[in-house]
Amino acid sequence: MNTKLTFQDLVDYDVVDYDAEMDEYEIITNDLFSWGCADGVVFRPNEDMEAYQKAFDDLDQSNMFMAGELFCARKVGSRPQGAFYSYVKPEYWQLFHDCGPEREQGFGNPHKPGEYPGPYYIKKEVPWWKVWEWLK
Repeated sequence: MNTKLTFQDLVDYDVVDYDAEMDEYEIITNDLFSWGCADGVVFRPNEDMEAYQKAFDDLDQSNMFMAGELFCARKVGSRPQGAFYSYVKPEYWQLFHDCGPEREQGFGNPHKPGEYPGPYYIKKEVPWWKVWEWLK
């Protein structure tokens, strides 16, 4: 995609918290890295907007709402937990694989990529608007 993002786009696409004292934002990453975990990744607009734009550009229109997750995985240098992959088109899995080493299956990561029932479970194609409805 060739859409130039603004910081407001980040706020519109991703759930963020603002810490006025530290003057930084946090992209909420609940269940992204660990099953049943509430967490977040710090986002500083002056430092991180270019990397967020890159993540957005690496995805197509149907997966653009995953830019925050891709940005966060790249920033922390870790692959998401396996269950997350069921919500990403299989052709984009490599982008997430490239974020860090393969993860051991176990506590916090109970599923292998793609084995958790979700919109792309068993690589089943689903129109992007259906995925969006499920994620509301």
